[in-house]
Amino acid sequence: WHLPDISNPRLDYRDIARRDQAISFIMDDLMSDLRSRRIDELADVAKIAGQGTLGSAADLGTPTGVPLPTGSLSESRLITQDFAGPVDGAAVARELGLGIKRGARLDRMDGSLVPAMGAVAEEARALGLPKPVVTSGNDSSQHVSGSAHYANRALDFRGNNISDQQGAQWAARVRERLGPSYAVDFERFPDNPARDHLHVAKRKN
Repeated sequence: WHLPDISNPRLDYRDIARRDQAISFIMDDLMSDLRSRRIDELADVAKIAGQGTLGSAADLGTPTGVPLPTGSLSESRLITQDFAGPVDGAAVARELGLGIKRGARLDRMDGSLVPAMGAVAEEARALGLPKPVVTSGNDSSQHVSGSAHYANRALDFRGNNISDQQGAQWAARVRERLGPSYAVDFERFPDNPARDHLHVAKRKN
């Protein structure tokens, strides 16, 4: 078919009629091809369906369920139990779904911080905050003299990705969960907001 220039606004009646007729024939051919292809696909399905059942998950070698990760510690135990002595804080953080900033040392973390990490993780989820990230353990000389960080009894969690109000609310909820044996503060640095963080420390007995 020879189609006239459809962009020409001055097509006469015969050109318009010829154009419309050609388009109609083309669409009919296209729909016919699509219908034939659809019929062929349905025939293939019918052929497969007549060959019997596909078999069970065991027959096909596929798992019947999603295996849960196995580990020595459950999250509920991590959140509630106070572990005596030093623990691998990085392993605990991974169990609880916490992130760890590169360079943060948690390898000999005081076991009393295990329930604190659990409270931090749970309250962040409850408030809809980003995943908590441990930014400091006993890995810096910039803490004040006598800081619990140097005794492996304190952790800092990233706070520069939330508002001051969210940080204060986060700290209040964690503080209420842990009680007076822990110091919990959302520390702000107006001159350098990148340093804002949640500080959690176990007080000396």
